[in-house]
Amino acid sequence: MSFVIMPVSPRMVVQVSDTRLSSLADQTSWSEELRKSLVVMGKHAHFVLGWSGFAATHQSAYGTTGWLFDQLRGMNAVELPLVEIAGNLTGAATAYFSKLRVIDKRTHFILGGWQKTSGVLTPFTCVIYNDLVFHSQTARSGKPFFEQSSVAASEFLYSIGLFVPERHQYDVTVIGDFKSKKLTTHFRGLEGMLKKQVPKEVIGAACRQIALEAAQHSKTINKNLITVEMDCAGRVFCSYHPEQGTDVMLLPPFLSVSGIQPRPLSGRTW
Repeated sequence: MSFVIMPVSPRMVVQVSDTRLSSLADQTSWSEELRKSLVVMGKHAHFVLGWSGFAATHQSAYGTTGWLFDQLRGMNAVELPLVEIAGNLTGAATAYFSKLRVIDKRTHFILGGWQKTSGVLTPFTCVIYNDLVFHSQTARSGKPFFEQSSVAASEFLYSIGLFVPERHQYDVTVIGDFKSKKLTTHFRGLEGMLKKQVPKEVIGAACRQIALEAAQHSKTINKNLITVEMDCAGRVFCSYHPEQGTDVMLLPPFLSVSGIQPRPLSGRTW
């Protein structure tokens, strides 16, 4: 199932993901080089997209990252508003995943960035999923929340969350195969940093520490990490942090009005 963490605030988005591709059946490792983040820089929305769940069959190099990139490029996502992108991906995922001959199809996409609302950039989060049960209210907070399902639904759904102007507002989405109780202290530390509005580079480092801790307790998460940092102006910095070696810059699959960065089918590209 892997691991992806994404804090979003009105001023920045940070996404950290690991690079392990594992068997959903027995959690054995197939690859340590899978990229699970994409960047879209469009006319109406710019965002980072990450995912967790079904990746590929063992016999095929073409998997979820390649499929996502092809779908975004095919719909010309750089020309579309967020709601159309989310709706198109949701419908395409339902059709595509219904044809997969695999047992566990649970998959979860998360998007975080900014969209133009009446000409004004507004931060958002979006989830597209077949692995969650949505509850409209909670007894204590009155806020919507999701609970992970043990089986995949036959259809994908999506939910878009917008930010109401508020001081120190932020959102943190975490998906994958992790034990939340083991990360409680780390999440509290991240929350404190977000409240203090520390630089996105500091948030990125904190998210990597959380991912490294999650890797200690899971066979499907490794310690090779990819970080994508984006600000509200659309400036993006991407980096690769191997468990052994030196951090380097990284260009993930990238779709913009100026062109595309073709996705690799296999092998290192950083």
